[in-house]
Amino acid sequence: MSTAQSGQNLSNGLLSPELIIAVIGGIISTVIGTLFVDWIKSRTTVKVKLLTKSTDKDVEGFVELYDKLIDENQRIDPAEIISWIDEDRVLRKLETHNYLHYLFVGKLSGSVVSFLKTMYCKDTQYMFIAYYGIDTSVERARRLAAPAMMKSLANLIKKDLKDCKAVIAEVEPPNMKIDERENTERRARIRLFKETANRLSYPMYEIGIKYLQPQMEIADDEKYLEEESILLYAPVSDPKPYNKKIPKEKVLDILRFIYLQIYRPTFRHDPENDFSYQRYLNTLLQHYETTLPDTVSLKG
Repeated sequence: MSTAQSGQNLSNGLLSPELIIAVIGGIISTVIGTLFVDWIKSRTTVKVKLLTKSTDKDVEGFVELYDKLIDENQRIDPAEIISWIDEDRVLRKLETHNYLHYLFVGKLSGSVVSFLKTMYCKDTQYMFIAYYGIDTSVERARRLAAPAMMKSLANLIKKDLKDCKAVIAEVEPPNMKIDERENTERRARIRLFKETANRLSYPMYEIGIKYLQPQMEIADDEKYLEEESILLYAPVSDPKPYNKKIPKEKVLDILRFIYLQIYRPTFRHDPENDFSYQRYLNTLLQHYETTLPDTVSLKG
């Protein structure tokens, strides 16, 4: 084969300038299209993220929203919540470690618009929703955050916490002494919990007792003022309640979990107050032990 022939064949094998431009244009269009779709999704969907390090860039967004949404008398120092993230990452490697902490944040357009803080106790196999908030000033967060957050929680349970008996939560009840707008929000919050749980195949019930949410501060005279709240119960591996009733001992089991495993460590770094607080929580439990009926009704 002559050099001239070889050169001609090589030339015939090259792409024409027009085809090269078309290929490059197609690639650019695909990239731009993908970026545009991702950009639209970031503004129309809530992306849920599990925070696992105190150095995560979204910790600051969580703290700001937490301070904005949680009443001062019902919250602990957010720095303590963040410290649990690092401690938990180390301690959960130990077989004796009982408490597992999870902190989810929901992001919309790059900003934190929701959070969900839960605790799971391996010995009781209950999960407790400690703090849950949505920035309702963001219209899309109001519509999109709850299903996204609860779906992430359900996925966590199915994947890593298969022995979980139930999810427990406290919510504020409607109250005739407050304005109607606040009552509407409280009713909506209860409905949101139930509807979201039901969509994930976890029916959620109100436990039919006068539930007293413990005070998290100790007054000088050691007098306490509890908040009356609604206790929500979503069975996971627990059997579905027959006829929407559960036995007294089951309710006491849940109350012991809440009072002695969730609230009890509040003053663990303050030995003097820790003893007083434990005595106070035991008094609440004794009240239920003597007043609860043999079976307790559930409201679905």
